[in-house]
Amino acid sequence: MVTFTGAPEIQGRFFYDERVTGLNFTRRREPQITLLHALLSLRDRPASEKAAWRAVFDYYVFGDAVRPAVHLPEAAHGPLAPIDAMQTRRLRAQLLHRLNR
Repeated sequence: MVTFTGAPEIQGRFFYDERVTGLNFTRRREPQITLLHALLSLRDRPASEKAAWRAVFDYYVFGDAVRPAVHLPEAAHGPLAPIDAMQTRRLRAQLLHRLNR
């Protein structure tokens, strides 16, 4: 999914900026595929399992990005390491491999 976001002052009028050198909004790809995957894999689980997954997501995804790996040596951070271009490629390849089984 792609979203367009602009300041409230543009009142929903997406166009060029005042100097006609750029746009008055930003365009972003949203991680909707993540929601679809969660619906497929988690939504119909028992409440106790969903609660456990909620805690996992709160800790690893929505919480402090540094905390889960702080006790590990840097070489052992794996997917908990900061997400740079190389880490993105590695995680994407791992995800695709598992989805294609």
